Amino acid sequence: MRRNPAGLIVLVVVVLAWPVFRLQQLVRLEGVGGAAAHMLLRGGDTVFASRFRDGAFLGVTLGMSADQVLAVLGEPLERYRPEAGVQPSWDEGMRWSRSASDSHYAIRAVTFSDGVVVDRHSGFYVD
Repeated sequence: MRRNPAGLIVLVVVVLAWPVFRLQQLVRLEGVGGAAAHMLLRGGDTVFASRFRDGAFLGVTLGMSADQVLAVLGEPLERYRPEAGVQPSWDEGMRWSRSASDSHYAIRAVTFSDGVVVDRHSGFYVD
C-alpha cells in the first residue's frame, strides 16, 4: 500500500502553524506582555462562556448593536452596570470570561452605551 505524502505534509503544516496562529491571536487580544503571561501561565484559570471564541471576539467592532454582539458571541457570563456615583462613557457591560478561583485569567468584555459597542476589553490579568 502506497502512502500519500501530500496528506502528511498538510498535517505537519497545520500542526506547526496552529501555535503561531494562536500566539498571533493572543498578541492582538492581550498585547505582547499579556500573551507571554497567558502562555507561561497556561491561560490561568479562565472560564469562558459556552459559545465564546477569541476569533469571534476580534470581530466585535465599535458601533455594533448589543444584539449583533450577542449573535456572534452568545450569552455572556455576566452583565453589569457602572458603580453608583461613577459617570463613565458607557451604561452596560458584558463579560464572556472570568476567573474560576480569583486568580490569573483572560479578560474578554464589551461595554455599551445606549445599546451600541463603545469599547472592547481584552487582556490577561495576573493576580
